[in-house]
Amino acid sequence: SALRCEATLASNLASAAGTEAKVLQGDVEALRTEAEMLIDELEKGDDKVAAEFRSLVEARHEVQSRCDAEAEVLRRAIEEAASARAACDARFAAQRAEVASKAQVTMGLEQAALEIRTALMEQSKALRQVRAEQDDALAELEA
Repeated sequence: SALRCEATLASNLASAAGTEAKVLQGDVEALRTEAEMLIDELEKGDDKVAAEFRSLVEARHEVQSRCDAEAEVLRRAIEEAASARAACDARFAAQRAEVASKAQVTMGLEQAALEIRTALMEQSKALRQVRAEQDDALAELEA
């Protein structure tokens, strides 16, 4: 149950990271589109547009820096999720081996119990036969 919880948490973390990356990529694309439009106006010689273009380029660099930082955070989160998954897999394998070992011990105990039961039945049969022989011998002596 704890393993499933950790695996689900890791999966949700990776999913949220992917969504955030898509949003940031959308911001970058929007800035790129605006930059292209401003380049067209800049070619017409508008100084105001040139200033906006410079501002937009700076904003794009800021967004790109944020995207890079967020990508690093996401990369680390994915690595942590993969590490948690590996740990879960290792614990699950250990538990599976333990269960298999216990099953093997149980089978051995069941086999020993069957052998003991068989031996007791054989001894009981032999005792009944000895008693019958003793009863026959006693009957002969009494007669």
